[in-house]
Amino acid sequence: MKQLQIGVPNNSSPGNTFNNLNNGIYITNTNTTLSSTIELYNNSFSNIEDNTLSSLFPEADKINNCYQSPMGAAIFSHFGGSPLSNGGISLKVQNTISANTTTTFTNCDKGIVSNQTSLTAKHLGMNNVLMGIMCGFTDNRSYTIQNNQLDNVFIGVQLYGQNLNSTIKYNTINCNLHPNGIVTASGMGTPLFWPKGIEIWNFNSIADDGMQVNLNTINIPHYAGVGISLANTGDRTSAQTNVIQLSNTNVTPIVCAGSTQLIGIGTVNSNNTGINDNSINANTYSQTAPEIRDDISGILLHKSQNNYLKCNMVSGSRFGLVAINNCGTNPLAIQGNIVYNSVLGWLMRHLGDEGTLGDVGDNANDNNNQFTGVTPAAKVFKFCEQSDGKVIFTNAIQGNESKSYNINTGAE
Repeated sequence: MKQLQIGVPNNSSPGNTFNNLNNGIYITNTNTTLSSTIELYNNSFSNIEDNTLSSLFPEADKINNCYQSPMGAAIFSHFGGSPLSNGGISLKVQNTISANTTTTFTNCDKGIVSNQTSLTAKHLGMNNVLMGIMCGFTDNRSYTIQNNQLDNVFIGVQLYGQNLNSTIKYNTINCNLHPNGIVTASGMGTPLFWPKGIEIWNFNSIADDGMQVNLNTINIPHYAGVGISLANTGDRTSAQTNVIQLSNTNVTPIVCAGSTQLIGIGTVNSNNTGINDNSINANTYSQTAPEIRDDISGILLHKSQNNYLKCNMVSGSRFGLVAINNCGTNPLAIQGNIVYNSVLGWLMRHLGDEGTLGDVGDNANDNNNQFTGVTPAAKVFKFCEQSDGKVIFTNAIQGNESKSYNINTGAE
């Protein structure tokens, strides 16, 4: 089918209603030369769930099988051809009424699953939806996800693949669902899934065609989780002017076989990505003995080099900025960031290789990074084996406010 429209655009009246089903709308195209345009306007979906699962961990199974099965999806679109073929599906899901005043996806396992399908999703409201807008195998597809209100979700927005230039902006995402995490298996140390507001997972940073994650508001109230997760992103990806609230106040360690990290913005293997003008607020600093937990970070870089961090504000997390392994970048790339009320302002962790940001500033430039609020135990702290010779050029740190610990000798 070349073109199909379900619902009426530019009309505030409700469209079609899909209720109490295993799957609302299923879209597929196996013709590798035909391009299909599917437009869905002002439709509502409720109680779209997969009730056939009999495992001990059905919620984990739903997440693991998100892109394989239409079961539990309000809208499931799958293009059966090669990602490099000339054909494909372009899907638009849009409401005329603002997402703040109408909820069109309620009590669903999956809101929209876009599988090898370009997607425009605007002005949608979701409530009590395990996985909101899920975009898999995004190679050579483009995405515009804008002005949506996602409440009581576990995963807000996910893009998995090597998409073309795309935008995620002006969305409000509240990851309130499953406050204790989702159990994935039994055994010693309970393995858990934790929520993610927005997750971008590219296959490699060199082929990055662009992703703008801008002006979103994200709330993670769980013990662990990530506001914005960036993996293998490159120089055409940016996370800018987002507001992220890490509102959990529990500082007690738990035994968990999975990660319990609570992170505002996290990167893995990102290169030349911009993280600028974001506000990340956590609630853990003022609690009793905040040093008990060592896994709460405003911004965490892991094996991510040549990135730009400018004018970010991080408050109330144990660590403001964390670098794991080599995260070296241009001396003028980290500027104007503020860490407020942290136990350690910047932390260089030694997990495999030495954690480093490289030189920050130079003899002629103080990059004006600030450490404010209650005086931290150290504004900069480095776990090391030996000195790497890198220097932070700043007037904001006095000699005794920068500390290190040799993991071999125990010397400070």
